[in-house]
Amino acid sequence: MRGELQALCVVWAGQTTGSFPVISQFTCILIAMFVTLSGAWVQWRASEYRMEVEEAMKDGRLSQRQVDQRLRLVRRGGWFLTLAGLAMFAVGLSCAGR
Repeated sequence: MRGELQALCVVWAGQTTGSFPVISQFTCILIAMFVTLSGAWVQWRASEYRMEVEEAMKDGRLSQRQVDQRLRLVRRGGWFLTLAGLAMFAVGLSCAGR
């Protein structure tokens, strides 16, 4: 486990010039913040999106199956983005002293 974390730190903190792109710790943290805030925004807007999709279904533009798929994507996507951003943020911070 420690070796895997160290490998992540090497890639995310930009300590290698091999086949991986060099990313500074600051850039890593900025990307993590953007991904986390994007996930929070998707979750915050989910109820409004739900109303829009239900209106589209009432107008006959979407089927029930399409509505269910879109709502499932928004529900899961918001949580996924938030957790992925937090994980990137944790990796970026754990690589600070390396």
